Amino acid sequence: MEGCLRSGKEDTVKPKEAESSDSVGGNFTTDGGRDVAEVVSLIYAAVAELNLQRSENEQLKPTLDMALFGDAGNLDSLALANFIIIMEQKFEGRFGFSVDLTQQDPFSLATGHFQTVRSLATYISSLVPE
Repeated sequence: MEGCLRSGKEDTVKPKEAESSDSVGGNFTTDGGRDVAEVVSLIYAAVAELNLQRSENEQLKPTLDMALFGDAGNLDSLALANFIIIMEQKFEGRFGFSVDLTQQDPFSLATGHFQTVRSLATYISSLVPE
C-alpha cells in the first residue's frame, strides 16, 4: 500500500500520481479511512499564515506534493519551526486537543512526515480519532 491513496468513495486504491497536485485532496483518505481534505485545508491555511511573514518573492504556493523539508524543501529551519507552531495551533483549534508534531522522527528524509504536504496530511489525519 506504500505510495497509494485510498479513495473515500470506493474501495479501490489508486497511485499517488493520479492525485492532482493542485487540488486540496478531494476525498483522498489514509489507509485508516479518514478523509484528509480538512487536514489539507488546515495545512494550506498554515502556509498562507506563514506567507504573511515572507517577502513577495518567497511566497509559497502549496500543493499536495510541495516539499516542506529536506534537500528540495521550501522551508528553512526557522520557517519550519514557525510552521510547526502554526500547525499545532490550528490543529488544536479545529480538533480540540493538542498534538506535538515533532514526535516520531518527523524530519527523517526516508520516513518523516514533514517531507511533503501529502505526508504531513496523512500523518495528522492518523492522529484524529474516527
